[in-house]
Amino acid sequence: MSNLPSMTQEERLQSLERARARSAAMHADKTLKREWDDDEYWQELAQQRGVTLPAKHLPPEPHLVRRYLRKIGVKEGEFKMWGAYPSIEAFAEFNPTTPLRALVGFVLEYAIERDDGRAALKSSLRRAA
Repeated sequence: MSNLPSMTQEERLQSLERARARSAAMHADKTLKREWDDDEYWQELAQQRGVTLPAKHLPPEPHLVRRYLRKIGVKEGEFKMWGAYPSIEAFAEFNPTTPLRALVGFVLEYAIERDDGRAALKSSLRRAA
């Protein structure tokens, strides 16, 4: 038996309504750039990494950015160094029109290049030894 309180039907309906309102507000937000020339490429990279790209209307909320960084295999400190950001929260401040999808695409590009570079370095070190 669980000690967690359960929601009443009224609370469920209120929660669902709040979620719908939040979703409608995000879809209506025209400040985020929705179309990116690299989107098809990002989809290919995401498929290679087994990651699903986020929807085009989602802002880069820090908890979502952290989730995608974990999925892609980029540590938070590495992200901050790569982008020269003092924090994950700063990304949205410095890039107010960039949605989460584009950020994930940028990070995927970085991670692929990083991993390819590491593999090339290992290969050249093996040949040199």
